[in-house]
Amino acid sequence: MSKCEECDADISIPSDALEGEIVTCPECGASFELAKGSDGFDLKPAQTVGEDWGQWIQMLQFFTIPYVGKKKLC
Repeated sequence: MSKCEECDADISIPSDALEGEIVTCPECGASFELAKGSDGFDLKPAQTVGEDWGQWIQMLQFFTIPYVGKKKLC
C-alpha cells in the first residue's frame, strides 16, 4: 500500500503490477507511474500530455478560406 502525494489517500498496487504502469488515486484521481524502489514500487507523478493548440490553429488557418468583402479570393 502506498500513499498519494496529492491527498495522502492509500493507493493499492496490484500484485501483478509492472514497472511503468500507471495507477490512479481512488480519492483525488491523481495518476502515478510505478517505478522500482528498494521495497517494491515507488510512485512518481505520471507525465500528462497536453493538447498542441498551435497545431490546431495552423490547421484551422489552412482550411479557412480568405474573403475580401463578399468576394472569395480562391
